[in-house]
Amino acid sequence: MAWHRKVIICGDFNSHHGMWGSLSMDANGRTSVSFLESNDYVVLNTSTPTHFYLVGAGLWNILDLSIASNSIARHCFTEVTNELLGSDHSITSINLNHVQPTINTFLPRWNLSKA
Repeated sequence: MAWHRKVIICGDFNSHHGMWGSLSMDANGRTSVSFLESNDYVVLNTSTPTHFYLVGAGLWNILDLSIASNSIARHCFTEVTNELLGSDHSITSINLNHVQPTINTFLPRWNLSKA
């Protein structure tokens, strides 16, 4: 399907899986990996934690995922800052470099004299 060739998805997935550096795995993680594999998506995260548990031992974990379609993933660079800005989630930025839009070279033409 052409509609998903250049996609970036970001969010708090609340899922744990070793693919993005979690030390544990849960049902959400397995579901997320299945979705990624079946749609040819790539996780852009490094092993940098994105979430800080404010309650308890104060541990960091990776809950926020940055995902891109395989066709543009190699052009994406992600960075997780150490700023929380009043949240328990770090700010994540994605830079997209050198991706040219697809240009449709075929322009439709009509012979109006035959209409």
